[in-house]
Amino acid sequence: MTTKSSISIPKKEEDNGTALEQREEVLKLRAKLKMAEQARLAGGPTYTLEESRKRLEAIYQRG
Repeated sequence: MTTKSSISIPKKEEDNGTALEQREEVLKLRAKLKMAEQARLAGGPTYTLEESRKRLEAIYQRG
């Protein structure tokens, strides 16, 4: 006896679209990281985790 199962296989185009979007996000993050590292190496300001938290808290409190 043969039974049909209801397995849903996404279309290849849908997979590619999602993968492409994820790849673009990774590339954007890598670019931001590269710019931050270049700024650090050039002597730009750096912040500790605690300093960053305080800066974010001040931003959120302002509005």
